[in-house]
Amino acid sequence: MRYILDKRFKLRGWDRLPNAVVDRKGASAHFVDVRTMEALRLRDGKVDFSLPLVPEELRETARRLADQGVVHEARQGEVVADNQRYRLYPNRYMKSVHWSVTGKCNCRCRHCYMSAPDAKYGEISHDEAMSIVAEMGACGALSCSLTGGEALVRDDFWE
Repeated sequence: MRYILDKRFKLRGWDRLPNAVVDRKGASAHFVDVRTMEALRLRDGKVDFSLPLVPEELRETARRLADQGVVHEARQGEVVADNQRYRLYPNRYMKSVHWSVTGKCNCRCRHCYMSAPDAKYGEISHDEAMSIVAEMGACGALSCSLTGGEALVRDDFWE
C-alpha cells in the first residue's frame, strides 16, 4: 500500500522549529516530532508500506495519519507535488506578516485620524514591492495582511 500527503498539506521547517505540517486551507502550521516528520517524508506515493522491510512503527504512523486525513492511499502513478515536499527555511517561524503597502489614504475615518492623500513620506517602487513579496515567500510566511493608509489606492495594487 502506498500513501501520499494530501494536497491540502505541505511539509515545512524553520530555524529552531524544523518539523511542521502546514495546512494550506487554514494557513496554520502543526509542529510534529522527528519520527512523524520522517514518516511523512516517506508519504510521497512511491514507497510501498506493505513490504516487509518497512518497520511496523512506520505502518502504524501511516494508519494514524490516514485516520487524521493528512495522508491517503495513493492512486497508481500519483506522486506528491514539488511544492508539498519538505522545505527548510533558514529563519525563525513567521506565521503572518503585516505590511503597510502605502501611506496614502483617501478616507477620513474617525477612528484613525489619518488624512494622508499624498503619502507624506513617499512610497516604494513597484519593483521594491515585488522584492518584498518574494522575500516573504522565501522566509516561509504563511499569510500576509495588507494595511496602509488604504492599500487599494496604490496604482499597482492588483499586480
